[in-house]
Amino acid sequence: MGRWIRCIWVPLWIAVPVATSPAQPDESCMAAGCHAGLGQRQFVHRPVQEGGCAPCHVAAKPGQPVPSYHDGHVASALAPARGAEACVECHDPLPAFHADTTDADLDPCLRCHDPHGGDTAAELRGSEEELCLACHAREFEPPWPQVFPRGEEPHGDDEDAQIHRHGPLREGLCGPCHPAHAAGPAELLRGELPVGPYAPYDRAAYSACFNEACHAPELAEQEPTQAATGFRNGESNLHYRHVVQPHEGRSCGLCHAPHLASNPALIRSSMPYGEELLTLSFEPTKLGGRCTTTCHIPLAYDRKEAIPSTMRVTEPEPAAGTELP
Repeated sequence: MGRWIRCIWVPLWIAVPVATSPAQPDESCMAAGCHAGLGQRQFVHRPVQEGGCAPCHVAAKPGQPVPSYHDGHVASALAPARGAEACVECHDPLPAFHADTTDADLDPCLRCHDPHGGDTAAELRGSEEELCLACHAREFEPPWPQVFPRGEEPHGDDEDAQIHRHGPLREGLCGPCHPAHAAGPAELLRGELPVGPYAPYDRAAYSACFNEACHAPELAEQEPTQAATGFRNGESNLHYRHVVQPHEGRSCGLCHAPHLASNPALIRSSMPYGEELLTLSFEPTKLGGRCTTTCHIPLAYDRKEAIPSTMRVTEPEPAAGTELP
């Protein structure tokens, strides 16, 4: 006997998300379906997390231009973001910005930060290296400007010369040496560093280089040494002989470029002295090196077997009755 199967037809509806218009300018634009992706980034700016747009975007005034995709789609069209003007309402005091804020195309905050979110905890628009080089690229391309002591040394016309980078730059970082929110160019270095070729030695005056994250002060202070530095003749620490002087110690920038150099250890090929560039010829060897400068005759050093030298680096005695700076 045949069996009848009773079929019930049920209409199948496919749910399609439809963007709706926020009734108020502070209603979540993500919930409306237009900008849902803004809340799905790894790090989300707090106003976006809380579903508000009005803290940064204000309702457009009559006659004020609004983005075309907003016009006619929201009850009260939102004007473009106010930039740093809006940031200061939450980030008070507003972090300092080291660039020229008179440039209308360079917003102090939005230049580096995405106001909605991003892949970093600071909501940066890109990697640290990308953001810094967007403004400072010409400082890292030959011919490099000779600005003592924080510029880069020229490396001549040899385009095939190997370029050595400072440790942080090899990792694509600028922040270990330069704070992003410096109050001005004079504050754009973490710690202290003498700005001239000579300075009385004081550890605190070299805190930009001698600190827990970078170089140990023993590199210059330990005399004699077998391990604190590779710049030694036998056990004689040549950093000590150059730097640790009470009157005219040679500063780091006199012999080392801070960013890039064609010599290993960032040794310059020329030394700035006033408005002049003095020659500096360095040739590394297996256990040391040879150095010739305008300052002294050719000298060599060897870390295993000290090379005798007829030259003695001495500190000039100040005239009687004078005080050291």
